[in-house]
Amino acid sequence: MTPEARKAWADSVPDLAKELADNLDKSGQPGTEMIRAYIDKLRAQGATPIRDWTIGLK
Repeated sequence: MTPEARKAWADSVPDLAKELADNLDKSGQPGTEMIRAYIDKLRAQGATPIRDWTIGLK
């Protein structure tokens, strides 16, 4: 896949990270914090996520 096609695909996927975070937050678990920490750790290791899954989190 070209980088552009990968980006288009990633942008077309429903926001599963937000859904997961919201469900965990509602059950009293730190869902939003976990997603942010995971993405931050990826970035700290040099990864650049195709999509910023933290956009839209509380």
